[in-house]
Amino acid sequence: EMLLWLGASVRPKGVPAGEEPLALAAEKGNAGMLDLLKDYDVPDSPTLGNRPQAVPGFVKNAFQEAAKVGDFEKLNALLRGGININIQDEQGQTALHRAIQGAQPDVVLYLLMLSASPNAVDWRGTTPLMKTMGWLGGELDGMRRYLILKGANPFASRPDGFNELTWAVERDNEHGVQWLLWLKANGRE
Repeated sequence: EMLLWLGASVRPKGVPAGEEPLALAAEKGNAGMLDLLKDYDVPDSPTLGNRPQAVPGFVKNAFQEAAKVGDFEKLNALLRGGININIQDEQGQTALHRAIQGAQPDVVLYLLMLSASPNAVDWRGTTPLMKTMGWLGGELDGMRRYLILKGANPFASRPDGFNELTWAVERDNEHGVQWLLWLKANGRE
């Protein structure tokens, strides 16, 4: 995948028919490799070159990891390169999910200011706000406020019935429970 992203050709010149990467992947029955190669099988042109049709996994992972560790330089470079701020990794998590997981309130605020979706759900149905309810600490209280101010739904539920209140109670997050009850009592549901 990295070689393809860096410009390796799916149909290299001078390679005999049947020995091209696409033909070999098809012959071996490697569906994942075949899909990857097809994604990069775009016509050469002065404007397109071998640009991929989808963002490679290692670029998505770099973006998520930069958010998790607070690497603003890498985040900015990838955003300037055109990565979608709401791109999801193999678990369906966005950079916003990962920034919360890494306890990076400055990254959370930054991503929200750049229009990251506060209601994005991963493959389990977990929202960024739900992730803040699973942990204790002042930084997470700030992240909760940022998310709500940017439109996060404080009463979203996952398909298995978990919601922010469930997360807060399960993790003994008394402040989170009080906060959610206050929101409900004040008509924010």
